[in-house]
Amino acid sequence: MDVDMEEVEALATLMTIKNAIVSLPFGGAKGGICVQPKDLSPYELEQLTRRYALELAKHGFLSPAIDCPGPDMGTSERTMAIMMDSYRNYNPHDSNSLGCVTGKPKDVGGIDGRMESTGLGVYYGLREFCKSETWMEKAGLATGLNGKTCIIQGLGAVGYYFGKFAQKDGVKITGILEYNGAIYNEEGIDINDAKVWFSQNGSFVGYPHAQSYDDIQEIITKPCDVLVPAATE
Repeated sequence: MDVDMEEVEALATLMTIKNAIVSLPFGGAKGGICVQPKDLSPYELEQLTRRYALELAKHGFLSPAIDCPGPDMGTSERTMAIMMDSYRNYNPHDSNSLGCVTGKPKDVGGIDGRMESTGLGVYYGLREFCKSETWMEKAGLATGLNGKTCIIQGLGAVGYYFGKFAQKDGVKITGILEYNGAIYNEEGIDINDAKVWFSQNGSFVGYPHAQSYDDIQEIITKPCDVLVPAATE
């Protein structure tokens, strides 16, 4: 992935502001490694992650009381478990070492709800917004989520979990876009079924419950009440 210093600095600034708003005792930070994870083997990713965590710890930028990184683009629960393990090896006497990162698997100190938290937050925000009679009147829509149509760009952790909770609240998901194709069905798409298909096949080609498209721009411009841009830049 393409990561430059200005982007990391901008993201760090946003984290600082977010932490300040909710009075968390951290200043806010971001970090990144300029690699494409898909091009590396699991062993290479582990060695890269361990070295990154070690350098952060050695320079005082990683600990439960200083900075607690969480998963982001190109990382996973496994990535965070490796970072935690590296920190514990470097600081074996830190009794709070489990808290040096978030987003870990539950069997090594992680918590329920971490993976879906961002998508769930987007759902909560939309739900509250749609309760407003003022804004819904401006949009020409009825209040509430039930019956609204939605197109989701990106079926990763944010897009999928948003869609999962929104669908339970009566939202009809008519389109889903990924980097290599899209599907559309004006009668609605079951996001769980679509997620399983994409995970198993790597694309939406042949998906039986909606029409698939190679040109994702054809789907993102179709009419809908809610458009969720949850893809990478």
